[in-house]
Amino acid sequence: MAAARITLFTRPGCHLCDTAREVVNAVAAECAVGVQEVDITTDPD
Repeated sequence: MAAARITLFTRPGCHLCDTAREVVNAVAAECAVGVQEVDITTDPD
């Protein structure tokens, strides 16, 4: 079974992304879940 992972879509200079990153990282650490961050300005998908 694959490990759980949260994907956080962000963009540079986004204050809401910064806040979300802090919350997601804190929750992920408590739950032993990985976090993948995707910059929407550079990711073609």
